[in-house]
Amino acid sequence: MLLEQMKDPSFFKLEDEVANEIVRRLTTYPSPSGKPQPFKSDKQRRWFFAALKSGAITVPYRRTQTLAKGWKIVTKTTGYTIENTVPYAPLVQGAVKDQAKYHQRWWESSSKVAQDVDKTIVPQLDRSAQKILDAMMSRVIPESPV
Repeated sequence: MLLEQMKDPSFFKLEDEVANEIVRRLTTYPSPSGKPQPFKSDKQRRWFFAALKSGAITVPYRRTQTLAKGWKIVTKTTGYTIENTVPYAPLVQGAVKDQAKYHQRWWESSSKVAQDVDKTIVPQLDRSAQKILDAMMSRVIPESPV
């Protein structure tokens, strides 16, 4: 009986809230940094001006939201994972060790977002889960008349 009640959608809703908050934070872009991005090499500088002349790129850069659209919650049998298959995602929002220096401290890394959510939302969800369990247990085990 209790096992059946643990299949209650309320349990899964809590897990969904955590995943949705992580994705919400990762899809929120910071304001443009305005920092200069110097060329790393003469080859890079030549490519930039050739691409600009051919129309392959434009200045100023316009955000396409491709990175934000790439974040997905993938349901697994044991829970979920949050993934981004955009090739440059690790350089912008990957783990701090993978992030390009230009993006560090401007874009939130995925690992920092997960840690922040763990510190702030998970305790709230633990309290909600305890309330659900308490309510379920009161239906399973009637209180003794004292």
